[in-house]
Parts: sequence; structure tokens; C-alpha cells
Amino acid sequence: MGSDKKEGIHNTRRVDTVSDEEEWSIVQGALQILTVADCLTSRSSVFEASLRATLARLSTSLSLSLFGSNADQNQSHLVSSEGGNGELSLAGRASLDVEALRLIDVPEKSKRLFNLLDQSKDPRFHALPLASQRVAAFSDSVNDLVYDVLISKVRQRLSNVSRLPIWSAVEEPSAFPLPSFSVYPQSYVTSVGEYLLTLPQQLEPLAEGISSSDATTDEAQFFMIKFRGIQYITDLGAQQLSADIDYLTNVLSALSMPIPQFLSTYHTCLSTPREKLRDLLRSDAANHLDLATAQLVCKIRRVTLDQ
Repeated sequence: MGSDKKEGIHNTRRVDTVSDEEEWSIVQGALQILTVADCLTSRSSVFEASLRATLARLSTSLSLSLFGSNADQNQSHLVSSEGGNGELSLAGRASLDVEALRLIDVPEKSKRLFNLLDQSKDPRFHALPLASQRVAAFSDSVNDLVYDVLISKVRQRLSNVSRLPIWSAVEEPSAFPLPSFSVYPQSYVTSVGEYLLTLPQQLEPLAEGISSSDATTDEAQFFMIKFRGIQYITDLGAQQLSADIDYLTNVLSALSMPIPQFLSTYHTCLSTPREKLRDLLRSDAANHLDLATAQLVCKIRRVTLDQ
């Protein structure tokens, strides 16, 4: 266990020493893989469309050769036989071209061919169903990989949020009145915000492959998980966390992302003075809050609601 702990500390320090240039190099490498996946998907779709077009032309040419103007009505009788053995009647052989004549000696194959041609008229038909499934699975796997790479930096920055000492800090008493200062967001959240704001520019050439909105939504949820790990927060800590959340919501708004209700609830309950928090939850304003989150904030601020 001791060696595992030391290894974990070593890995954390190694992540911390990765430069911005190296991080973006990793991101660019992942995006190159995404480019390959997009190219494969595009070419597969083009090839699929080409095969469908070829089958459509083949269906038309064979039908006209065999049945003339009544191709649509008579195509189903291509492999019908007088004696039940699947052979064409001799009366129709004179009008067949070379390709159609070759089908006479292979009635089973001709039957399978025309079944295929008939199926190809369905818009849901796939000429290469197995290949299409594998290409789609590969594309999904690449998207997951790129997504994990994109958010790895964010999650690393948020890994210790619940254990920051600022949450339990208290203002030091002073014999002299001190001016109040504005609380600024901490470096962990500004680093996350600056990174998220760069994603649209990085992903612009591949906007259809992966969306930065997925990353920002998931990270908002990850913030919630980390905030829930805070066991106790002082008034000073509440002011700081409120400033951090305010910065994060501004970033999400700049990315045209809706603000999750739990995040706005955290901000409202943390920015409200502790002695007024109970009244807030009993007012009409509580209808706009996430009740479970509000109760959690009351718990970590040591505010009881049953009084």
C-alpha cells in the first residue's frame, strides 16, 4: 500500500510538470486520430453510396434486358420455372443480352441476386452492413479517446478541489478595522476556464467529430462531484467558492452552455450570508433552487433547517 501511495504521488507530480506545449501536443495527436476516423467514415459512406448506385443500375439494366417495358411487374418471375426447377422459359431467351443469358444456367445465384437488388431499393439497406458497423464502432471509440484526452487536464486540475484548505479557513482577528477586499477566483478554476475557452478554436476544423459542449457539460457534473466532497466550509471559504463558481458560470455562458441548476444553487446558497440561508430556503426563491444541493450547502455551512 505504501508503494502504491508513493507511486500515485510520483504520477501526480509528473502530471504537474507537463508543460502547456506538451499538453497541446497530446491534444493535437488525439485530434489527428479523430481526423483519420472522420476520413474513414466519410469514405465508407461514399463507397456505400457507390455500391447502392451500382446495384440500382444493375437492377434497371437486367430488368430491361429480361422484361422490356414491363420490368417492374415481371422481375419477380425471373427465376420462375415451368417445371419447378428455376429455369427461364425458352420464349424469353431471344431478347436477353449476354449478362442476362449467363443467369439462366445459375438459377439459385440469379435468385439471390434479384433478392439483393430488390432489398437495395429499401432506404435502410446497407450494402456492407458488417463493415458499416465496424466503422461506426471505430469512430465511437476514437471519439471517446479524444474526449478523454481533452478533459484529462480539467480533471487533473479538479482532483483536489474538495481538500483545499481555503474552505475551512477563517478570518484572522485584528484589533484594527480592515478594509474588505474582493474575492478573486483561484488558480485551479481559472486554469480550467482558460483551457475550456480554447477548445472551440482547437475543435473548429473538426466541429462535427466532437463538440466542446460535451466536455463542458461533463466537467460541470465533475465539479458537482468534487464539491460534494467538501465536508465543512467557513464563511470565508463560502465567499471563495462562490467566486470560483461565478467564474465558472461565466465561462460556461461564454461557451453558450446552459448553467446546471445545481451549480446556480451552489452559487446562490454560498453567496447568501449564513444567518439568512435558512430564510432563503423557506422563501419563494427556493422554488428556483435544487433542493438536494441547497440542503447539502446548509450541511457543510452548519446551518440546521429544522428550527
